[in-house]
Order: sequence, then structure tokens, then C-alpha cells
Amino acid sequence: MLRSLSESIPLFYVWFAFTPFIFWFGRKLSFERDKPWVRNLLIHVVLGYAVVSVYLLLTSAYLTVVVKGLTEIAPVLDRFFDRFYMIGHYQLIIYWAILGTGAALDYYKKYREREIEASRLLLRSTALEAQLNKAQLDSLKMQLHPHFLFNTLHAVSALIEDDPKGARRVIARLGELLRSTLDIADQQTVPLKQEIELTKLYLEIEQERFGDKLDVEIDVPSSDLDCMVPTLILQPLIENAIKHGIKDAKTKAMIEIRVSRANKKIEISVSDNGPGFSNSDSIELGDGIGLSNTKARLEQLYGDAHSFKASNNEKGGAVVRIIIPCNRSKRSNEEQ
Repeated sequence: MLRSLSESIPLFYVWFAFTPFIFWFGRKLSFERDKPWVRNLLIHVVLGYAVVSVYLLLTSAYLTVVVKGLTEIAPVLDRFFDRFYMIGHYQLIIYWAILGTGAALDYYKKYREREIEASRLLLRSTALEAQLNKAQLDSLKMQLHPHFLFNTLHAVSALIEDDPKGARRVIARLGELLRSTLDIADQQTVPLKQEIELTKLYLEIEQERFGDKLDVEIDVPSSDLDCMVPTLILQPLIENAIKHGIKDAKTKAMIEIRVSRANKKIEISVSDNGPGFSNSDSIELGDGIGLSNTKARLEQLYGDAHSFKASNNEKGGAVVRIIIPCNRSKRSNEEQ
């Protein structure tokens, strides 16, 4: 199983190399209303089979020549036709998943441009500062999504040959995530309940990817589920925890998500049992674009009313804590 997985993971990089070209064709042959979408759909069907054929031919050559050590062309072709028959339709799903990812990213880019343009048109209005802050928040939020999507595609690629059912589950979760993310694309905050639901979808994908190497514990009081939190605020924290929890882990990685409330504020913590942050700079500034953007979003939304701290646990591992005001949703206030 481990050998098969180690052989299949490098195959992901072939799809990674194809991704820019698929994105380019997706933009040129889009399904927008003002485009001949029926013609474009047919072209993508043909193009999808062509890309899958090239992928299977290249990877069959790799598995036959590099892994097996055979140099004749006949075994390469035999493996190609066998794999085309057995997993060609799964690889076609990956093509459409990448195509959909490109379309989603283009949607977000256009959405951000519209928001920025709206801010420019309101330069003379009294709401200038609020509009500019919103455009900046949108810009920061958009930078997080590519990590979210590419990690999912990586998981699909790693599972596609060894666990087709698992790959189908991941693809289904990806569809749910894309749909849910599009539904909240214009919202800066969502109820904690909705954020937790999105987080569970993401974690299900990661658990399919890492198997029994990753365990997750979520502790959220039901009384806090209607507190409004920044959209997708947990995703970069969990990515960071998985990165530190899985890295050099000698035992099962444990990710803990906990929420508590005191004095009309909620504390959200995400911790792991990995080696922790490596130096004071990573603790002070955050490790990578995810945590630094999270800090910037919180500063824009809450100013001095929030707290963000990344540190090492005394018992080992890293923990990121966020404290923000517990602003209730309008529906919750009306019910009360």
C-alpha cells in the first residue's frame, strides 16, 4: 500500500504541470452566457480525453520504465491501454475539477475587481473608508482560496489509483466546498455554525488524504454557534496545524479545535501535537501567507477589539488563538 502510494504521488505533478494550460483553455472556452457554451462544452469533452490520454501515456511510461525498469515500448502501451480502461474516467474527473477550480478562481478575481471598482466610484462619499476596507478584506480573502483548492486536488491525485471510492468521496466534498464557498463569497462574516460545517468538509478531505495519520477533535459549545466569525477564518489555522502536526510526526497527528466564550468575546484555538514553531519570527509574524493574512483580516474587521497569538504549547506542539467579539447573527437577536 505504502509503495503504491509513493509511486502515485509523483504522478500528481504531471497534473500540476497541466494546470496552467487547462486554466488558459478554461478562460478561452468559458461557459458564460455571452459565449457559445455548447460548442465550448463539446471542445472541452474532446480536450479532456486528449489531456487524459497524454497524462496516462506519460505516467504509464514512468511506471513502466522508471519504476519497473522495462525499456520496451510494448509494456508501456499495454499499461497505457489498461489504465485508460480502468481509471480513464477518474482522470477525466480530475480534468473537470481543475477546470472548475480555474473557473472559481476567475470568478473570485472578477468579484474582487468589481468590489475595488465600486470603491473607486464611492471616493466622494462618506462611506469611503468602509468601502476601501472591504476591498482590502476581499483581496486578502481571495489569496487563501488557491491553497484550499490545490490541496484538495493533491488529495484526489494521491487516492485515484489506490482508493477510487475515497477519491470519489474527496471529489464530492470538493463540489460541496466549492458550492458552499460560492454561496458566501460576498459575506465577510458568517455564523460560527456555518464556519464549522465548512471546516468539517475540509477536514474530511484532509483525513482521506492522510488516513489514520491524522485525528481531529472539535469542541464547540452549542450556545456559541450563532456568533458571527470572519468567513473561512479557520481554514488557514487548520492548514498551519496540519503542516506542523504531520511534519516529522512520530505518532498520530492530533488537531484540536476549541471554542470558549467569556465577557461577550469568543476564543477560537487550533492546536496540534507536532514539533511546534521553529523560531520566534514564525511565532511573531505567523507561518506563511495564511496566518499573516488572517492577522490582517482580523485587524481590518475588529481593530483593537481582537487578539491573535501563535505560540508553542508547554506540552509540545503549536497553538493559534483568536479572540474576537461575539456578535450574534440578526436571526438570533430576533429570536431572543
